[in-house]
Amino acid sequence: MIISLDPKWFQRILDNLIMNAVKYNPKGTTITITTQTLEERLVIITIEDNGIGMDDETLDNLFDRYYRGTNTTDSSTGTGLGMAITKQLVKLHGGSIKVHSDVGMGTKVRIILPIN
Repeated sequence: MIISLDPKWFQRILDNLIMNAVKYNPKGTTITITTQTLEERLVIITIEDNGIGMDDETLDNLFDRYYRGTNTTDSSTGTGLGMAITKQLVKLHGGSIKVHSDVGMGTKVRIILPIN
């Protein structure tokens, strides 16, 4: 299986998603990363946690520039660009990103990339 990607930018995608899962969840949250192939044409990367989850407003604005979710009282954390950049980098790799989250149940981020 071969996936065309830029190592530097792909690392930024993964770093951002994993750091968000760590940063916005309480200590002890489990973060699971899995990969799978679909019909030998796509690879699916899933980053899932059992943390605090996100409300509908946060999900609706998650990929908007400068949106920082419900944790905007902490002025030392982030610019609100991380998820917007992540989405653009995934798209530049020919892929898509989807997020599912339930308050109190956790968040699942799924990236789908083409296999060359």
